[in-house]
Amino acid sequence: MHRFADSIMLRTEHDKKCIVFETETLNKAVTLTGYPIINLQMSSNQVNADVFVYLSDVDSTGVVYYVTEGKLRAGWHKLFDNNESIDKLYDVKPELPWHSYKKENYDPHPFANDSIVNIKFELKPQAWKFRKGHKIRISIAGADNENYEFNPFISPDNTLENCKPTTLFIHTGKTKNSYLELPVLK
Repeated sequence: MHRFADSIMLRTEHDKKCIVFETETLNKAVTLTGYPIINLQMSSNQVNADVFVYLSDVDSTGVVYYVTEGKLRAGWHKLFDNNESIDKLYDVKPELPWHSYKKENYDPHPFANDSIVNIKFELKPQAWKFRKGHKIRISIAGADNENYEFNPFISPDNTLENCKPTTLFIHTGKTKNSYLELPVLK
């Protein structure tokens, strides 16, 4: 038996444990439709980490409403041509960041030697109207222990008590550009 949520999920408390970026207050409504794509220039104090990104709607009172999410283990950061999955017989649509997930393409230590790595992936597709007076927020976390197992490098026994202290660094500015692509209706 499937159970469906009877209310919108709130992220107000969850976001207090995340790295948060948000827009200024919107001066007009913005309608999202499709796949948001996150592009992060990242490093970490660990050689590997997981990245969870949540897109939310912040109302004028500060309540944060979940819109959609995406996740990627940093070891799968390398991008590939999505048409290779079908031997380039067709042009695969939609154009999204493609990670092969083949064992030989996994990088077990993407953040070794203080490396800054491009982490790019799509969030689940969504249609949502951000109202005038609201803000668009992304929240970034290294774990979601209520819903997913820990990265085995960070916590080999999958327990919070034995989890290595992990810091994610999101690089922004003129030389390292992290951003979110939103498919919006004009």
